[in-house]
This record gives sequence, structure tokens and C-alpha cells, in this order.
Amino acid sequence: MTHDDVASLPVSGQWTRAADLSALRPDRCTVVDVDGRRVLVVLSSDGVVHATQARCTHARVELGPGRLEGGLIECPMHGALFDPADGSVVKGPARRPVRTYAVRVVDGAVLIYLHELPDEPPRTGSAPTPFPDGGSGIGRTDRHRIRAPRKDAP
Repeated sequence: MTHDDVASLPVSGQWTRAADLSALRPDRCTVVDVDGRRVLVVLSSDGVVHATQARCTHARVELGPGRLEGGLIECPMHGALFDPADGSVVKGPARRPVRTYAVRVVDGAVLIYLHELPDEPPRTGSAPTPFPDGGSGIGRTDRHRIRAPRKDAP
């Protein structure tokens, strides 16, 4: 979903208050909890507000301690860069984009459009999901450190 699609989204039920515009600082990353999800809200130096998932798709580290580098979200662990407008990876080691959310600013309130994705379980509120941003939980440990035993090992 792109920010160009905002006009076609239904207003009731899905738009959720994320932050006050006055609390955001230009070129800074702010992490907020919105309806059980960690969301990164960014105010660019040209006054545009963007919202993305709050975790890096590479090492699952929270992007909140990161900063904007030339208008891009920088992961504090390995330096991956993401475009906050569309979530695309500008510089690795990340390979997958971060999820983005449509944003509106109404009377000084930053509203984001929470939407369910086809691969995301519905949020019922009865039990928290293990990964609030809907990710798979596959992280550095699972992918890089667990090795199958060698067949020729004693």
C-alpha cells in the first residue's frame, strides 16, 4: 500500500491515532505502540510524515534507536537503509523491505491506517502475537548459527 492510496481507504474503523505531530522531530525516528503493533513514525525534514514497521527485516532489531540518514531510516545494528516512503531497501544487508502504513495528519494528530496483510494472522486481541509487526521471527540466530550436523563427523 502506498501513500497515494490514502484517498481510497475507508475512514472509519481502520485509522488509528499514532502520535501528536508536535511530538515528532524532523529527521528523527519515533517508535509508538499502535493497536498492539510497534510502529516507527518519521517526520522528514520537508515536513512529510511516514510510518513503517519498527523492526529491521534483516536482524529483527528495533529501528527506533536508529536515525534518518539523508532522509532514509538507518538500522542501528548493521547500517541497512530503508526508504520511509515505500519501505524499500536502499542499502543492505537487509533484502526485504519494511512494511509501510498510510498516514494522515488531522488537527495535529498523526493517524495511520492499520491493515491486515494476506500473510498476517487476524488480530483478535485475545492473545498477543509473538511478533507484533507480523514478522516470521526468523532472525540471526535461526539463519546463521544453527548448523545441521555433518555426515562425516564422528
